[in-house]
Amino acid sequence: MLFTDVDVITPQNILPVLNKAFCEHEWNVLEEIYLFDYVAGEQPILNRKKEIREDINERVVINVASRIKAFKLGYEFSNPITYVQAGEIQALKGKLAKILSKIFKKDESIKDDYRITALNEMLREQSKSSKDMLLADSFKTCGLGYRLILPNDNEEELSLFKITTLNPMRAFVVYKNDAFREPMLGVSYAITDNGTYKIGAWSKKNYFEITRPIGMNAACNEGFTVKPWTYGEIPVIEYANERNILGNSFGCFESVMPILDELNTVNSDRANDIAQFVQALLWFHNCELDDGQKQQLVDGNGLIITKSSGDGRDAKITYLTQTLNQSEIQSYVDYLKQETQEISGVPMFGISTGGSTGTATSMSNGYSEADSRAQTSEQEFEQSERRAIKVMLAIARHDKDRDDADIGSLRVSDVGIKFTRNKTYNLTDKVNAWATLLKNGADPLRATEIASFTTDTQQFAVDSMEMIKEIQKSYAKGTGTTSVGSEEPDAGKIMQDNSDQNKNSPLSGQL
Repeated sequence: MLFTDVDVITPQNILPVLNKAFCEHEWNVLEEIYLFDYVAGEQPILNRKKEIREDINERVVINVASRIKAFKLGYEFSNPITYVQAGEIQALKGKLAKILSKIFKKDESIKDDYRITALNEMLREQSKSSKDMLLADSFKTCGLGYRLILPNDNEEELSLFKITTLNPMRAFVVYKNDAFREPMLGVSYAITDNGTYKIGAWSKKNYFEITRPIGMNAACNEGFTVKPWTYGEIPVIEYANERNILGNSFGCFESVMPILDELNTVNSDRANDIAQFVQALLWFHNCELDDGQKQQLVDGNGLIITKSSGDGRDAKITYLTQTLNQSEIQSYVDYLKQETQEISGVPMFGISTGGSTGTATSMSNGYSEADSRAQTSEQEFEQSERRAIKVMLAIARHDKDRDDADIGSLRVSDVGIKFTRNKTYNLTDKVNAWATLLKNGADPLRATEIASFTTDTQQFAVDSMEMIKEIQKSYAKGTGTTSVGSEEPDAGKIMQDNSDQNKNSPLSGQL
């Protein structure tokens, strides 16, 4: 994590701040390159030297790091991250409600559904879900990912802003060196054809264009361009994976790299064992060969010739072989894999440790731990995502002429961030729970969030709101009308639930 002691970034202090940050950033880049190469398969085993029989030196990479990253990406980010309405202002009471009633109209919260829906439409136009995947690939690999949000000058597009994912080795954020660690400077740069860095740096008030020679001890050039940045938020947002209190962040497989290296070593030695068996040394005891005979036997390689003294000497020709105990080696390999999966929070595929029902399968084999890790990752992601929302809303407020949906009037606290996983899994119980919540008067959006069976909770609730309200009104009047027009106690159930005691199920008589 990069820090500065200055209180405000100005044209007078931008160069010292950048020079200090670049020195630290370039050390980070070296580690990032190593991690990107590691997950791509360039691992230490490929450089191993073997002193005995160096001609047989198998180097096998079992790329478990890539598998860990692929699982994390698929499990946590395969479904789009969407925005939902965080809550209605009308539900507040007391002093806070009186303060907010002066700021918002009485029915302002009713508009929130459509403003946030419009915000989601803009993000869909910008293909944010695919850019989230690219961003996650970066910070799951090297611990850091970066997003840039700028005003959209294409008036033919709906979105007021444009979003891109930055190369983590070509971007960084500088934070204030205090307890709150507020971002002070966001930097993105590229390498030009003439061998210099072309730097774009945003503070909360200015945008700087600076050049810098390439090199660990180089300094930014004195001549630079300054332009006003009127949006008040830094558009470069840093996302971190597993960041601790010291400001260090880690890739998702970094904690198990020593185990992965040992796994590669063991599997390479097993491959060597096979190769050495095939290319076993041929032992000639009490035999003599001339040069021509040796030439016929693999150019004279792979031979050991010995003689014994005394009478009654017998000649012997045999292969020298010694193979590893594969059952013991396999037990060690299984142990290494198990430790890897437990530490990294990746389920143990192919190993059944629970029942065969859907819920039992979900809770066994490490999926419960994987879900817990994913929820922790969501909290880390949400902090940076809220900074991204601040930038989007600041751009919308600045461009009022194009803000037809009035999303600029939203506050960051109005927007909830919805992470979705396993939407169609156990769908019967989810839909029945959703129907029960609606029947008992729950807010449709909140009920849909709790049931969690759709990837876009906000859009689903908006599209279904009219019918849901009509059905809820019929239950409030006591008519109990269902979607199939039946008055039977259990007729309102959408599907049969999976309870072991159906008659005693709390879901009986649902909407």
